[in-house]
Amino acid sequence: MVTKVAALLFVCAALASGLPHGGKPGHLEARTSSVPNRANAFQRMVVPQQPKRNVSGTKRVEGCGVAPLAPSKESRLYGGRETIPHEYPWNVVVWMDHSWWCGGFLISDEWVMISGGCVRGSGLLQVQFGAHNRDQWEESQVTYETDEYYVHEDIDFPEIFDNDIAVIKLRQPIGFNDYIQPVCLPSYTDYAESANFVDVDVTATGWGIDTHGYHHALQYLNLKTISIEQCQDVYGEVISDLYICTSGDRGVGICSGDSGSPFNYVKDGITYARGIAVFSAGSGCGAGYPSGFTRISKHLDWISEKTGIAIDP
Repeated sequence: MVTKVAALLFVCAALASGLPHGGKPGHLEARTSSVPNRANAFQRMVVPQQPKRNVSGTKRVEGCGVAPLAPSKESRLYGGRETIPHEYPWNVVVWMDHSWWCGGFLISDEWVMISGGCVRGSGLLQVQFGAHNRDQWEESQVTYETDEYYVHEDIDFPEIFDNDIAVIKLRQPIGFNDYIQPVCLPSYTDYAESANFVDVDVTATGWGIDTHGYHHALQYLNLKTISIEQCQDVYGEVISDLYICTSGDRGVGICSGDSGSPFNYVKDGITYARGIAVFSAGSGCGAGYPSGFTRISKHLDWISEKTGIAIDP
């Protein structure tokens, strides 16, 4: 995450073309030095077959969107800061083939949501739950391994980021506690009213970079949503209602390492994941241009079909 940045210290990869003054959206990848180029790595990998499940969602996720250890938000400031440990207990770290990592978030005791561009073509996934510091062992941490996941069949990565969404199936359900909880998904009402989700305060959470490099501890960033038209003014018609964009005012936005992480929206004291972090401006994460998120409410049928989770009306 980047806040009030005067100069960019990490160049995000530019993966789309023909866009206006804001530059090209850049994917928010995070990788270790052992992987020279993730796009090339995708070309060498075989994408697993991902058949449709044809299952209507019937499983309800009770008690989602509640963080037992979350403090009062009254003292929060605009800009990126380290979170209080475990105030976002749905945030997870996902390692792909021991090579690169992205953020993700827990949506039930069996399913994690993430950017499709993060996991596409991967074999073994390691999902780290209950972490505040992703690089330091904590008693709260639990790591599960799995190789079952579903990337949206119509994903258009890396040319652009349409339908950039995936879900990861855990091999066994994970138990909830103060450190591990699911976030709520949007409802069909939220989808119907999505055009009105403008000028809304949201909070992105992730382990992405800022001027000091990648963060070890989970960070939060207060953002404000903008209209699709405002986002198109910067990036062009490649932006559609498949996305939610947030303002880049004051050089504040998501950056490399935040990909797959949620942006959180609180309603009546309950937290909902309304977006998945997928891009910032290719001209620079702190250049003052909008950040882009997959609009989760556009994919509710797909989520229900793949996971069996019941979506609220």
